[in-house]
Amino acid sequence: MKSLRIIGYFHLAVPEHNAGSETTVWAALRALVNRGHRVSIICDRSTKAPYTHEGIEVIRPPRRGQQAWLENYVREADLLVTHLDLTSQAMTLAIAVKIPLVHFVHNDAQLMYWRVDARVPYKNALTVYNSDWLARKPSEWAGQKMPEDWMPANSIVVHPVVEPEKYRCERGNKITLVNPTPGKGVETFKALASLLPEQEFLAVEGGYGDQMIVRPGSSPRHPVIEGRGNIEWMAHTPDIREVFRKTKILLMPSDYESYGRVGIEAACAGIPTIAHPTTGLKEAFGDAGIFIDRNDIAAWFNEINTLLSDEVYYRRRSDAVLALVETFNPEAEFDRLEQAFLETAERWKGQGNETVALWKCDRWIWKLADGNYKASTDRRIPTDAVTLFAGIGTMIPEDLAKKNGWIGPDAKAVEAPEENKAIAEPEETKARGRKPKEPKAA
Repeated sequence: MKSLRIIGYFHLAVPEHNAGSETTVWAALRALVNRGHRVSIICDRSTKAPYTHEGIEVIRPPRRGQQAWLENYVREADLLVTHLDLTSQAMTLAIAVKIPLVHFVHNDAQLMYWRVDARVPYKNALTVYNSDWLARKPSEWAGQKMPEDWMPANSIVVHPVVEPEKYRCERGNKITLVNPTPGKGVETFKALASLLPEQEFLAVEGGYGDQMIVRPGSSPRHPVIEGRGNIEWMAHTPDIREVFRKTKILLMPSDYESYGRVGIEAACAGIPTIAHPTTGLKEAFGDAGIFIDRNDIAAWFNEINTLLSDEVYYRRRSDAVLALVETFNPEAEFDRLEQAFLETAERWKGQGNETVALWKCDRWIWKLADGNYKASTDRRIPTDAVTLFAGIGTMIPEDLAKKNGWIGPDAKAVEAPEENKAIAEPEETKARGRKPKEPKAA
């Protein structure tokens, strides 16, 4: 079996940054190292690099002459891997150097705002989705109902691989929320802490987002906790078992989870999770999950009281998540991923030698439900759009731009969508227009 040279191009990496997406990609690359492949990661925002962790070298590119350095460094790779913040830059880099690009997709924001699309081969050679529902999302946007076993071309679903032995530990007695931000349900958490003053709660600093439990201006080393005194604050940690050793019940009242890795990690320690029924969490937990709408505080209160007061019920819920963990086969999942990487590298041979002339897009181009495109001078979303195909500054093949009349003597006029035919852009998307932000993490 051929040994691959794999290079990751990420914003941050483990153990400096330990959010679910980073942990998932790191586990996959670590498994490939253990199978004899050579892996290194370029971390654009790291303050710790260079360092080597679990056999993976992490480096930071120079600020001067960065593009030339990147092209020279990745030229030797069989595969370039990316996700989240640097997706667009990685696309451009892969096209310039003519190597296949692998995307790990953790949420549908990547599909919309970073234009990850397995149906556009020059953008990515392999897409690794973290859930089945996410893999079907682009087709659903196009109004197509796909069978459950359907998979986009050049794609694979690998649920975030959790190796149980890395998370097994003794449980504690606290009620825990990891990453206390609005999106993760911090208001639900604080309401429950107020209703249960005799119970101990734990708020664990996340890898991103505004940590709403800590008062503005307080130091991470000496945080000032908002609200009642029964909430303990815990700093961000690379070893989640430090959290689980204090935890009896995990709360996930998230408004969005494409999968929900931390809940699955907690399951390895026999910790039951109460969760808002997002599509991803339901796919992750199945019958082992306890699902309650995040706004139904009374139901959360009652469920927590039952888990705390009824030992038989708690043991039954704990046994349910432990039984789920018993179904995991990490080695088989890593085998599938390795095979997909090998096949992608092999398939690419002879396909990446042609020079691709690129055009720097000067407009926003939306892909429509009928397969056509609509270009505009602003980011207002046409009502019939299913995805953002390209934004200002995106590098796309010149022949594709000419084919669609975006450049050349017959270039089509670009018009902003009419008010009554466009959807006003949400505030968080407008913010991305000023400065790209990391999308919601898994």
